[in-house]
Amino acid sequence: MGPRPFGRLFVSLAARLQGRAGPERAIVRRFAALLVTATLLGACGGPAASAAGPPGASASPGPGASANLAPRDISTAAADAVDHPGDLPAPPVDPESGDVPPAEPATPPLGGHLALGSPGVPVSSHLGTAGGSLLADGLAISIPAQALSADTAFSVTATPITGTANASDYGGAVIPVGPLYTVAAPGADLAAPANVNLTYTLPAGAPAGASVLAFYYDSDSGAIAPLSPVSDGSGTLTALATHFSDLFAGLVDWNRLPATVDSGFRPGVDDWEFDNYGSYVAPGGQCEGQSLSEIWYYATQRQGAGASPLYGVYDNNGSPDKTPTFWQDDSEGYRFAASVHADPIVDRATYLQFRNSQWASADGALTYEAFRAAIAFSGEPQMIRISPDGIAGGHTMVVYRVSPSRLYVADPNYVGHLRTIVYDAASGQLSTYSSGDSATSIAAGGDTSYTHFAYVPWLSARTVASIAARWAEFEANVAGNTTFPSYRLLASSGKDAAGKDIWVPLVDGFSTDQASLPIQVTRLGAAAATIMAVFPGTATTMSGHWGWLQTLDLAPGEDSFGLLIYAKKGDAWQYVDFVRLTVNGPTPSPTPTPPVPSFGEPVSRTIDAIVPIGGVGENLTCPAKVTLSFTPSGGDPNGTGPTRMAAAVGLWATCTNVDFSAIDAAGTFDGHTFSLEQGRWTYTGTFDGSSATITGRGQTLVFPAGP
Repeated sequence: MGPRPFGRLFVSLAARLQGRAGPERAIVRRFAALLVTATLLGACGGPAASAAGPPGASASPGPGASANLAPRDISTAAADAVDHPGDLPAPPVDPESGDVPPAEPATPPLGGHLALGSPGVPVSSHLGTAGGSLLADGLAISIPAQALSADTAFSVTATPITGTANASDYGGAVIPVGPLYTVAAPGADLAAPANVNLTYTLPAGAPAGASVLAFYYDSDSGAIAPLSPVSDGSGTLTALATHFSDLFAGLVDWNRLPATVDSGFRPGVDDWEFDNYGSYVAPGGQCEGQSLSEIWYYATQRQGAGASPLYGVYDNNGSPDKTPTFWQDDSEGYRFAASVHADPIVDRATYLQFRNSQWASADGALTYEAFRAAIAFSGEPQMIRISPDGIAGGHTMVVYRVSPSRLYVADPNYVGHLRTIVYDAASGQLSTYSSGDSATSIAAGGDTSYTHFAYVPWLSARTVASIAARWAEFEANVAGNTTFPSYRLLASSGKDAAGKDIWVPLVDGFSTDQASLPIQVTRLGAAAATIMAVFPGTATTMSGHWGWLQTLDLAPGEDSFGLLIYAKKGDAWQYVDFVRLTVNGPTPSPTPTPPVPSFGEPVSRTIDAIVPIGGVGENLTCPAKVTLSFTPSGGDPNGTGPTRMAAAVGLWATCTNVDFSAIDAAGTFDGHTFSLEQGRWTYTGTFDGSSATITGRGQTLVFPAGP
């Protein structure tokens, strides 16, 4: 079995971090941050802005929140309700046709270890906020201004690489073409990516068609992952680094890698079930949060822990009442993805820096090859960032499969759909891709054509510990509570002495004796305007109108509602939350208790019937009044033992067209069964508590005989 890919290594590290305290926890956290820090944020229309805090920070959004968010003046409700979000957005129409490739096992990761010589003498340097260069034999790292927050001591150690530990390591496809560089900068994080220039010399007899990539190397597991490549020329490779670690240049013999590499990830199986419409904390779109959380879940939860595929599992927040066409009630998953996108606890490199300094020279063939190598060596899906012009906007997606002519992507604007970027091997170019910064922007102005593409190691985008912390919030049903601003849902509990409404927290299970319950949503953080819509039961169509003030029409007993909450950011309404509540309406009037049957009084019932008269063989009848009389004397037809007391029973009939007694029979009744005789004739029957049935002389008579 090969070494663990980077993702699983860092998951183990994050797990060990949990429960640590004091200096030990701080050391582990700093080490994890060194290895996997933020990169290139700002896809989907720029960096997310939020008043967010780290996971577990004190915050109080949501129904019944304890924040001192004052009720709003009910007299202003009519004026405030004029402006509203309008119709809920519909999913974009996908211009690309075809089916997602059938699921197949992931390409087994090609692992191994490097064979190393003796480390050289470290080269030391100090750099500050002005940035500068780190130089070593064959290595030049350029750190931009403001990338470092303070003066930082660096050391670079070059260790000769003599090859791989075994000829089959990394599938025999990687030939190191330079030393292993260990860049150490204790406590330093980059706020902007650094250019890495690696000088290399190709070995004699280099395989035809091979190319050089810069790789991160984990000495414990032996896992390798490409850096973001920019260009390769004249024996110098340029790549983008977002953290300090061990790195080297490796010649990749593509003939030794599978022509098609596949992570096993599939749209409609492993992506979220909701499109990327943005939110209050990511108004331009939360594509990076959705893409990164999908990869993280696939690598750490599905592959790493055997969890179910992601798609649809958390529809309607995991309720058995699924609403696949209504994404708004997937609030826990949606707010989790938004929190990952806007996560404030991980240092960020600037997306703008990469756009301005790197996009123009990014090599399409190297980008394509980096994805092929990354999936081949890790078995995991990867992140791709795209730009329309290298200057404005951007979008982030998941690359899950690489074939000789395509990158297969999971686009958060088109969840569950087949989407590909065509690759022309002859020209080394990736073709124009059509999408948008968000599904909202597509609906508003049509698709954007993206012409610039960048491979991004997904573990450079956020620390695994950070995503795991956000996931813990999700599992505790408080996703986004430390990222989205606070609000409260309030309900009227009546009037005070001055006739003003008394507002109390509206929580799940709220009880009231009002048939019409006024409710309201407070402003976000007592500032931003909010608005909500009511969805009765599990309906996906709103009832009534938008407004911060609503009235719930309640029936006696339990009433369920969904409340969709938006808030104003700038000139646009943005998604905040969806909350399902059960409200206990007025107490229903008691149902009258039916009287307990009593069989202690005589029962006598008369019906109209045609009865036989005459002797044997005579076919004579007459219309008659037929009476059944029996006296249970307290017996219960449904009882047993002494309660089924024997009692007398009589049956007689008098013709109505002639003065003649047609029947005059007598017998016994045991509480359930009748037995009567009249000369040669016998009558039998039963009583079930509501009717008596008597059979004799070829006919059956039914008497409604309940008490």
